[in-house]
Amino acid sequence: CPLTLKSLPSSSLDVGVAVDCGLPFSDSKCAHKCTLDALVRYIQGEPVLGDTKNEKIQNTTNKGGGPLCPVCHAPIISVCDGIFASETLREKACVVCFRYGKQNYFLSVPSSSSGASAWSIFKKASTAQDRIAYVLGMSTKNGGLKILHKGMVLYPNTKRSASEISNQLIDLSKSSCKGAKPSLVVMGTRSGKEVTSAPGTASHSYRAVFFSLFQWGITFLFNTTRSVIGGIFLFAKSLFILPAHQDDDGDRQRDN
Repeated sequence: CPLTLKSLPSSSLDVGVAVDCGLPFSDSKCAHKCTLDALVRYIQGEPVLGDTKNEKIQNTTNKGGGPLCPVCHAPIISVCDGIFASETLREKACVVCFRYGKQNYFLSVPSSSSGASAWSIFKKASTAQDRIAYVLGMSTKNGGLKILHKGMVLYPNTKRSASEISNQLIDLSKSSCKGAKPSLVVMGTRSGKEVTSAPGTASHSYRAVFFSLFQWGITFLFNTTRSVIGGIFLFAKSLFILPAHQDDDGDRQRDN
């Protein structure tokens, strides 16, 4: 692998191929193999730790800001795994195609019998969304991964089972495997890149909210009490002051 400077993974599921065209191998001059995880990190601009030189390899970008192949420096437009890269294996594989960032991804969805991959060892059953989350380093929990199709959110969807969603994603990807642009779009944040609060920030915000509510309560109580006392005072005062027209009537009676 030109990125990790180690041997390529033994499983084709964990091998990534950088391609310089929209549909892999349709008119490609670049098809260099890398470790899939390292290739994704390289594309995202994250340092990739080399082995023998003990150095961090960062991606090289073209004038448009896109990453270049670490071997031939062709623009990386698409990424596929080792199974999709093999014409023989590709015909029998279930494939999910999507766009993430500026790249198109073509990934095979392994079955539970694919025990060669480190990923399938920890997964009793595989789905397309699990495969996407694993390769992109995202979490399927707490909305860490979203999959859209023409503006509609297909995943997450609590009204449908995981297998139903997976089958739909694979069906929508079939046209992309034949030359059409991927209609699925993936959004989300890679694990470890989430925005987190600084230590003590949450407790500090709770104290600030509590103090604000307490201050508002004291002010409200003071204003309410003052209004009630003022009303009582005016009512009592009105009981001891006779209206002026009653005095005028008494004066007229005395004159008569």
